Amino acid sequence: MADYSWRLPTIVQELAATVQEPPSRYLLPEQNRPGGLLACVEMPEVIPTIDLRRLSANNDVDEADHPESFRDLLHEYSLSCKKVKVAILRAMAKLLKLDEHSLINQFGDKASTYARFNYYPPCPRPDLVLGIRPHCDVGVLTLLLMDKDVGGLQVLRDGTWYSVPPVRDQGLLVNIGASLEIMTNGVFRGPMHRVVTNSEKERISLAIFYAVDSEKDIEPMADLLGENQPARYRKIKGKDFVPGQYEYFSRREGVVDSLKI
Repeated sequence: MADYSWRLPTIVQELAATVQEPPSRYLLPEQNRPGGLLACVEMPEVIPTIDLRRLSANNDVDEADHPESFRDLLHEYSLSCKKVKVAILRAMAKLLKLDEHSLINQFGDKASTYARFNYYPPCPRPDLVLGIRPHCDVGVLTLLLMDKDVGGLQVLRDGTWYSVPPVRDQGLLVNIGASLEIMTNGVFRGPMHRVVTNSEKERISLAIFYAVDSEKDIEPMADLLGENQPARYRKIKGKDFVPGQYEYFSRREGVVDSLKI
């Protein structure tokens, strides 16, 4: 008779409530284990907080009408995040001495926006299991609403993993994706990051990802290239980027590195 004991319960909360040791399929290879939170150190400087009202033409702040449904709430939230995305990309374009709409215009006519809700239950062996493996986001920009009380996000910098403290007061963490790294020819870099687990507390976050039209080529912008600034990345079509990310993610490598010239 077949043994079905290996199958996952219907919800992750059920698994977290009953398991004493993580199932073997979740365990990291010994050489990749984080060794608990002691494997990282605090950031050498404070992550800067930016008042986005300074980037907009006016300082009007829309107040949230307690939407009656989750769909309405998410729609309202995504519209507000879109304003943040536009303000950031305009400011970045100005830093590059480009037209303020140049980065926004790179998305194409059928750009995609999607939300991902992350739930990390308590894990009895955080030294053996990661919440998310090390990776770089493949999109243009990510806006992350972090758990205000429980940390877990870590970023790799110069070979060292640093803890990113929770962002309070409804702040958003802005993360640059590999697509933007390629578009800006490496001026802005997509950071390698991971999420560690916690043995005592659950953690919830919400990420909004912005990606280009799947039929659009992602490549260094012509206005940033010249005789002394050659292209540092090969172009790739938007629809090929995500499958490529999964392939390299499974090998614990970054897809953007495969595109470097």
